Amino acid sequence: MDDKAELERLLLSELFESVQAKITTKRKALATQFGILSGRFVREIVNLELSGLGDLLEGNLDIILRVYFYERKPREDCDEELITSKMKKLFEQRLIASRTSLENNLRLRRERTQLSNYETEAGHLFHSMTRKIRALILENRIKLPELPDRDAIDLIAQEEDNQIEFKSTFQWDKEKECRNKDLKIEVIKTIAAFNNTDGGYLIIGVSDNKQIFGLERDFDLLGRQDKDGFCQALTQEIENSIGRSFTTKPNISFKVVEEKCICLIKINIGHEPAWVSVGNRFVFYIRTQNSTRELDPKEASEHILKKWGK
Repeated sequence: MDDKAELERLLLSELFESVQAKITTKRKALATQFGILSGRFVREIVNLELSGLGDLLEGNLDIILRVYFYERKPREDCDEELITSKMKKLFEQRLIASRTSLENNLRLRRERTQLSNYETEAGHLFHSMTRKIRALILENRIKLPELPDRDAIDLIAQEEDNQIEFKSTFQWDKEKECRNKDLKIEVIKTIAAFNNTDGGYLIIGVSDNKQIFGLERDFDLLGRQDKDGFCQALTQEIENSIGRSFTTKPNISFKVVEEKCICLIKINIGHEPAWVSVGNRFVFYIRTQNSTRELDPKEASEHILKKWGK
């Protein structure tokens, strides 16, 4: 069993246990309220099983999207078939188990007619789910998972990797002690690379060896010499180098560490590829381990096709 299949199995097991516990608790309450085997109890318990089946279908769809489409959106052709077939397998298994559970709990083996519409009603749930899958894919509304919020201190304690990067400054050159506009593009390259790979966290104001340099020298270079001015300058540079539509994606926050202000930028996996304007050309970057790498046109095309299906 591969890693994705094992993760799917574990998450589905947790989901099933959660739904089953909810059904058991509710069933006891219904038995107290209506009396076991009363007509009202039978109808309510059937509705409860249908509701549980619906929760399993919804939860399983979420699991499939999280496990199999963490890096890209589902495509219309083969991916729709993959999702639907996985949902159908779960549905068929749970339908048999639910029917057996109903019969055992209601002791209605000799009175099957009272459950004659169960499969039909359950089938409506499944067909509704397949329509939802189709709509999500066609309308391009399936959202990639977002990275969790992380504390800057916790991130600084980590080493740089494919999702963590440190930059001492935004545009202040520590060696020459002056403004260096080339440093800004290095920040933008990292932001684009995180967008194009697995997302990540960029901290500005911290050197590679984790020394806290702070943003104060960068603030001195701004018209508005504070956090808001820094945020505006960063957003403007993103807009100039990547595009206006990208400006709302990074989550920018600030934190004071060792009495110095640093900037934490969280970049989620992009719903679209991000190209960076460098000089007179557009360049595509990805993260590989702890570095940002430029892809040639052929590599970029293959990466985009695999990740976004276009």
